[in-house]
Amino acid sequence: MAGEIGGLTRGLALDLSQPETIAAALRDVHAVDYLVITAIKQGVNSLADFDIAAAVESVTIKLVGYTETVRALHDRFTPGASVVLFGGLATERPYPGSTTVASFNSGITGLVKTLAVEIAPIASMRSTRAW
Repeated sequence: MAGEIGGLTRGLALDLSQPETIAAALRDVHAVDYLVITAIKQGVNSLADFDIAAAVESVTIKLVGYTETVRALHDRFTPGASVVLFGGLATERPYPGSTTVASFNSGITGLVKTLAVEIAPIASMRSTRAW
């Protein structure tokens, strides 16, 4: 699908449930203009039938995996680079069985806010140096 966008767009598949492998998997990426992470691994996980292993895997993918991907690539972001992280509406509209999904989607909102603070100075410094 990335090929449909054209240009130098690349699509990469990573196992975000194994965050310790992410940096090595991205070593051949040299410059990043746009980073879009669309990981989906969810299932029904209600309080009554809480599956700890499924919850840990989902949270690892969405919070730890997303964070590690951005961390591994941030020094290769070009000036003006953008990062898009997908969460979901379960944060605002939880439904029966969305205990884990609603929780980690709320965490993505917090992650985006802190990444904006941590990444912004890097982008600003790079664009200042480019002048």
